[in-house]
Amino acid sequence: YDKRNIWQTGFYYAESDGESSADMGAPEIVCLDLVLYHQHSTADFEMPADREYYLETGKMRKDANPEFWGFEKAYLKVKQNFLNGMGFEACSYQTPHPDVWSVVPACAAAHLISVVILSKDHSELLRNCIASFLERTYLSGLREFVEFIVVDNGSSEENRQTIREFLESIKAESRYIYRPMAFNFSAMCNAGVREAKGAYILLLNDDVEVIERNWLRIMLGQAKLPGTGAVGAKLYYEDKTIQHAGVVLGLGAHRTAGHSHYRVSSSNLGYMGRLCYAQNVMAVTGACLMMKRALFTELGGLDEDFAVSLNDVDLCVRAWKAGYVNVFTPFAELYHFESISRGLDNAGEKAARYERESEAFRTKWKEVLEEGDPYYNVNFSLDRSDFALKI
Repeated sequence: YDKRNIWQTGFYYAESDGESSADMGAPEIVCLDLVLYHQHSTADFEMPADREYYLETGKMRKDANPEFWGFEKAYLKVKQNFLNGMGFEACSYQTPHPDVWSVVPACAAAHLISVVILSKDHSELLRNCIASFLERTYLSGLREFVEFIVVDNGSSEENRQTIREFLESIKAESRYIYRPMAFNFSAMCNAGVREAKGAYILLLNDDVEVIERNWLRIMLGQAKLPGTGAVGAKLYYEDKTIQHAGVVLGLGAHRTAGHSHYRVSSSNLGYMGRLCYAQNVMAVTGACLMMKRALFTELGGLDEDFAVSLNDVDLCVRAWKAGYVNVFTPFAELYHFESISRGLDNAGEKAARYERESEAFRTKWKEVLEEGDPYYNVNFSLDRSDFALKI
């Protein structure tokens, strides 16, 4: 890099006196698709042992990172001055890993968030999802700034009554839409969004459970940025392995899209630390996806031709084509007990339907797939989710 481009940011200077250059122009960054350097790895890097303590308290134990304490104010001052100089309303805080800091955009709680949840005959899953949302989410005045829209495509009368009674008990704005129909994720989500009043929508599966208390504030902070399309969270299976950490276009046997870092341990930092910092990705899963409602409407909502699969990826690609960037943030953490609600797509008619939707996706996005995912180096294999090199 040209040293002048680094110094002009004001980020590097001998004295941390808070003075930084007013010229914050960012030079163009160019990526070379060439392997220029190899390094042998001798061990998997993992998160510190005090991670659970951090998630519980929001604080780091002083004995975990002794080199940091005593300098924390200077570190914070340098980072905050840089953000202020960029005109970026945000704050930074240290994550459980001593070398990783999170930048959280400022967000006003006055933005109504419409949470759209699809559910059929799984009232206990729905109850667990919404209860964990309300009990574990930290956002001042939470119940005033969220509304729950439950879309049901055919529950029994007993379950419908259970759902109605539960929604009446939560002391938050809610609506229950009952429309008997064959399961169509896209059509049901679109129906829910049409009923939404919020400036932001959050598509949330009923088999999701909140872990990290700041998750909603973090996702909202990313979603409110002018150039942001969809925002996705870090989702775990029950055994704390990764279910979702961003979607790579073209990954997997069907050459449509696949989840990176699939089934990696929650303690793993990921390839080059990618499980530790927010980043642009081509797509995120619809199991937990936030977007401005105006943008969702502008894009035409979810494509109802993709009834079950790839509708979320299709939405994200359309957002990307329209000039927006999709964001994965690992600082919003939830469990996703995937496919408890409707099972897997690996046999019979479900497998055949997935094949049809995959073919439709490959046809619709043929040119984009041929160009490759811009956030995934061409030297990586599309057969594995662990960023292995092509052989």
